[in-house]
Amino acid sequence: MFRFGSFAERALQGSMAGCPGRAREFLELAARQLKPEVEEEARKLREIRGKDLDAWEMAASVKPEVTRRGGGGPISLGNSIRGLSRLFMHLYGIGLNVERAGNGELWSGDVVKVGVVHERKGDLGTIYCDLKRREAKWAHDCHFTLRGGRW
Repeated sequence: MFRFGSFAERALQGSMAGCPGRAREFLELAARQLKPEVEEEARKLREIRGKDLDAWEMAASVKPEVTRRGGGGPISLGNSIRGLSRLFMHLYGIGLNVERAGNGELWSGDVVKVGVVHERKGDLGTIYCDLKRREAKWAHDCHFTLRGGRW
């Protein structure tokens, strides 16, 4: 990062946005223009569900009729994992498998353990999906590499 004022400057070099300022302008404009639609769709989904949406369901709140047209229904974590697994298997030969956690392995009953497996090279690692709201849980995204390296 020595030649750049921030990680964002380095990451956006050579992209369509070009610089962090332009990227921010685009995102703020898109957010302003889409906010009324998103709020209305989220309200409709809350009425159907009878509760607030989970984080992975928010993407569907913009145009849920796309999901209904495809025969889907509400987007669940399981359906999301299955869809990503099919895509990753087709592109990279990598599958995602929901696994049973060992005794004492999870810090909350809502956490889902997902194994990541390459079709030829085998086990690549584990993803713990901790997506539900709860008291005293940090609100930001996080990533912890427990074992680094390449296959």
